[in-house]
Amino acid sequence: MIRLKIIKINEKIAEKIMKIFKKIEYIFVNIYFKIEYTFINCYLTQAGENISDAKKRLKNKLYKS
Repeated sequence: MIRLKIIKINEKIAEKIMKIFKKIEYIFVNIYFKIEYTFINCYLTQAGENISDAKKRLKNKLYKS
């Protein structure tokens, strides 16, 4: 009986921890993509090129090397 209560409590704690982890992960992934977008926009785009074209060009250049 006591063992079942402890198991249920541990499951609730694990669920709360996973929710917090997912929130933190979401925040950091979004921050990363904002930084990546800004960096590519500022330093890697060529004249008249948008960010998605710059990413494709860089990816092709990387795989050709």
